[in-house]
Amino acid sequence: AGSDYTAAGPTAVTFAAGVTTQTFQVPVVGDTTSEPDETFHVTLSAPSGLTILDGLGVATITNDDAPPPARVFVSVNGNDGNVCSVQTTPCRTLAAALPQVANDGEVIVLDSGDYATAPISILSGVKISSPSGTVAFIRQPITVNAPGARVALRGLSLKGDGADDCVTLTAAHSLSIEDTSFDSCGVGLKLSNALAAHVSVVSSTFLFNGAGIEGGGGAALNLISVEEVRFLRNSSGIDATAGTFTVRDSAFAGNLLAGLRVASGSVSVQRSEFAFNFQGVEVYGPGTARLARSRVFGNGIGLTLAPGSPGALISFGTNQIRGNTANVSGAVTPVPEQ
Repeated sequence: AGSDYTAAGPTAVTFAAGVTTQTFQVPVVGDTTSEPDETFHVTLSAPSGLTILDGLGVATITNDDAPPPARVFVSVNGNDGNVCSVQTTPCRTLAAALPQVANDGEVIVLDSGDYATAPISILSGVKISSPSGTVAFIRQPITVNAPGARVALRGLSLKGDGADDCVTLTAAHSLSIEDTSFDSCGVGLKLSNALAAHVSVVSSTFLFNGAGIEGGGGAALNLISVEEVRFLRNSSGIDATAGTFTVRDSAFAGNLLAGLRVASGSVSVQRSEFAFNFQGVEVYGPGTARLARSRVFGNGIGLTLAPGSPGALISFGTNQIRGNTANVSGAVTPVPEQ
């Protein structure tokens, strides 16, 4: 009572001789939220001149709202007051579109523009897609806090102020990022989730961030896949503080501290390039970095195992490490080509 219906009792009803039905009104408080049918009880009491055999009845408030749509649209020409499941009446911002879409639905960007006026929270499974040729600017931080859900970001241009993080993962079953740029953020993608998640970053760019990817927070069991990604002129390209990283076919260039830094966890690198960084690959904690079939050239130091670090940096014979001011610093473990 109070939120779904207005209580009607106590109400007196009179049954004349031979009458078995009486009616009274219970006003329903309607809304536009799709939810299950709900029930309330009607109790008959204090009889006069009759006996009540069954004094408890159940009334049902039926849901008459359609389920949330599986697809909604946003456009710079849209309006946040629209029903944005219709392509011709899109929303204006992601913040307005996200509450309208069903769990595991999709938000589609129709044309180029800026789609955020305030920080964005993603609280359930969703895919946000900007098709090829459409530039969707997001100039506000995004937080993914969707326990057990699958979240995907595709084709976005994330632009920070140099202090706030572009995307922060606090909870999800999986986070997939494709064809997305992270520019001038405190951290491009920050993994601060307490429970393990699968994270995939493909065909994306991290530019001018404090750290491109920093992870994983409290989740040492994070599995992070990085493929065909460019890390350019960040403080560090990847700062692996925990978790298991797999890096393939990626480029690390001009990063101020290092292309790849490993504190804890494990990082496996294949077919990647480290060029013109202060350090190509650095292990500075108890973690392990394995480098194979990669090129390390033009850096201040190619491969570094920091003094006193209990970790390991393993270089397989398939690597080309040359032309650095110092190719190796510390006890880097060479492994002959198999």
